[in-house]
Amino acid sequence: MSQRGIHPDLFTYTTLIKGLCLEGRIGDARVVFSLMESYGMECDVVTYSTLIDGYCKAGMLEDAQLLFLEMNTKGCFPDVVTFATLIGAFARKKESAKVIELLKKMHDMKISPNMYTRNIVLEYIIKDGDCQSWINSLPDFSSFGKPKNGKH
Repeated sequence: MSQRGIHPDLFTYTTLIKGLCLEGRIGDARVVFSLMESYGMECDVVTYSTLIDGYCKAGMLEDAQLLFLEMNTKGCFPDVVTFATLIGAFARKKESAKVIELLKKMHDMKISPNMYTRNIVLEYIIKDGDCQSWINSLPDFSSFGKPKNGKH
């Protein structure tokens, strides 16, 4: 592309990262991500969330968590999709403490869980069987009201 004077933009790179992740080529996706940064491109929440999702689906939760922390330090803040991706991955691995930690971080950032996030958490609580313990551990999102776009 560059040889023809066409330079990829953020959307192009993010799409490439998504495709590589879907093919299980997480290492290549990270190389593309790093290449973007070396070109001075600022990755957005969609790009970070795409690579975090790739890591989660590959079972690389530690890498996903490190990237989550990295995005925060670079001034790119997670959204409900980023949180839902991580919460779902940790719930599937039965890591209750991580699920609660992420929910509390969401709460602290005033990000209201959407229906998808709520369903992940409810399904996990039901499978865990210790509902009372969960009720005592979960943050109260009720004060946030309805999301503005109504889709959550």
